[in-house]
Amino acid sequence: KIMEKIINNRLTWYLKKNKIISDVQCGGIKGRSTLDHLVSLETSIRQALNQGKQVVTIFLD
Repeated sequence: KIMEKIINNRLTWYLKKNKIISDVQCGGIKGRSTLDHLVSLETSIRQALNQGKQVVTIFLD
């Protein structure tokens, strides 16, 4: 378990440092959650509704 945590931390650091992983990546990143994207989407939808606009989304899995 300790070795797994060390490798995971180092790999995450390397991917972020070399911009291999996107800054907007949330899933699997310490301190971030996939719920962050849901909150962001909800905020965009509410702002669009208040301004009489529409929001178009595409979900890929």
